[in-house]
Amino acid sequence: MALERDFITPADVVVLTTANVVGNTASTDMFADTTYANTAPSLRLDFAKTGVLDPRIQFFRNSNATFEDQQGIIRTAGPNQPRFNFSNGVCEGLLIEQQATNFWRNESFDYGLSAVSAGTSIGPDGRPAYRYVIPRGAEHSFQGWSQATAMTANSVIGSTTDFTFTGYFGPPTGSIPLRADIYLSAANTTQTVYCECIVNGNNGTIEVTYVTPPFTNVVSPTITRHVNGMWKLRWTVRVTADVNQRNSIGSGGQIRSVAGGTFFTGDGVSGIEFCCCQFEQASEPSSYIPTATATATRIADVAVMDGENFAGIYNPQQGTVFVEGREYLNSFNKGVFTISDGTAFNVAYMGYIPTNLIGAEVINNSIFSAQGFGAKTSGASFKLAQTYNGSNTIIVANGTTIQNSINSPTNISKNVDRLIIGDARFTNGYFPASTLNGTIKRLYFYKTPLTLPQHTIITS
Repeated sequence: MALERDFITPADVVVLTTANVVGNTASTDMFADTTYANTAPSLRLDFAKTGVLDPRIQFFRNSNATFEDQQGIIRTAGPNQPRFNFSNGVCEGLLIEQQATNFWRNESFDYGLSAVSAGTSIGPDGRPAYRYVIPRGAEHSFQGWSQATAMTANSVIGSTTDFTFTGYFGPPTGSIPLRADIYLSAANTTQTVYCECIVNGNNGTIEVTYVTPPFTNVVSPTITRHVNGMWKLRWTVRVTADVNQRNSIGSGGQIRSVAGGTFFTGDGVSGIEFCCCQFEQASEPSSYIPTATATATRIADVAVMDGENFAGIYNPQQGTVFVEGREYLNSFNKGVFTISDGTAFNVAYMGYIPTNLIGAEVINNSIFSAQGFGAKTSGASFKLAQTYNGSNTIIVANGTTIQNSINSPTNISKNVDRLIIGDARFTNGYFPASTLNGTIKRLYFYKTPLTLPQHTIITS
């Protein structure tokens, strides 16, 4: 087996030069076939480099789920199979997502529209896109397919519910200059109000965004070119419950001739192409959840290291945790990791995202708590390191010190028995309540605490 020597490498891993620290021992990583010196990390998870799951980690998800591979193609992982997501051909790490439901039914068209066939565009899932052709002879201002989905918005006046759409659009076919019109509706027993986004799939432009109360933009519509050549639309809107109690939410699409909705006569040839569409009751998009004639739900991802595997890497007297990852745009109140016994107060180390910040806490049975919050760019990568060394707490995020203080306890949470990846302490033990919605690239635990300068090096 190889022996990893003592050195500091900012781009990879900090290995300490101080040996003979209480609780420190050499450790053998059978997965990496490496014996680490007693000053190196006792746990070294580098998901982006390996692209596979360390066998010491238990992984659960009682449903299929998708991810994007190195070629940008959407692939499916079976139940309880981990996912390693790629962006622009580069592995981002282990994908961890909360439970989500896709309310858009790709293969259901409620208005009796029969002119749906395979298009010429190939979707990001590697299959032909849907092609909808306007029937011949009828005069239209628009022709639509409806989802009529009973999504729920909170009916308490002033309360808000966010919905996010993602979908892919190809160029129109035929001679009529058609546009795709994506909408969300809020209805009560007497009135329906819409918000709309009209997309030109020929040149990838958003021609009209129509948003009126009770809707507001949370993230304005954006459109980008996918590697498959189709245009990807993303849009997040918020519904605010008002005195009209419009709390029945539906989603769907329409086809318009031009942005203004000029009347046209269907020719039986002209149409548009679309695929992999998704409406979620969430503030940020997640991986694509395929649907047929009914809505579909993806169960949350759970990744846990416990038992002897955890005991072999942990030092209950002191230590440092380092994590690097990325969360979705507009994601907040999400966990990154926790070392605990699964309860809210017996936590040794924890990282999480409260808002547009990256935070960490060190807690000892509710007796002692140190926490810090550092700025981060929403949707961007982050690096976080936190240490307890018996008397001092250090927390550094993205190269900036956010906690460096002397504290009184002599140990931290000796009874912790697990590492939960992609979740915070607000959990019932093994199943998530504040799942990351993003990727974990690297996670290390050092039995020997890092110094403040080393925190700065590894998180910069």
